[in-house]
Amino acid sequence: MTTFFDSLHCTSHAHCRTCRDKEGGRKWRASLGMTFEDIYEIDFICPFSLVWGDIFKRIILPAKPRVRYKADGSVEIDGKPCVSCAEKRKQRFAELEKKRKEGAK
Repeated sequence: MTTFFDSLHCTSHAHCRTCRDKEGGRKWRASLGMTFEDIYEIDFICPFSLVWGDIFKRIILPAKPRVRYKADGSVEIDGKPCVSCAEKRKQRFAELEKKRKEGAK
């Protein structure tokens, strides 16, 4: 089972307005306990330190990963090689090249 605090629901900050509304968000927070194993109580503490009612606080979203496509077909995400990305990219280029050659006939 996925943990809520590590899920995209929490880390994307998409639900902060509902979650940090102590009364209005209580039903929503209660529903999380049925899906996520790390929700033990309805009025839990925010891992990003948002207090109750602090729904207008500026939330800094995590930076999007930097993807770099190199000329040799390799792919880097945040400076680290991504082998599966490179394989998918090479496969896609091969499919497009095949379609282009079939269209030229």
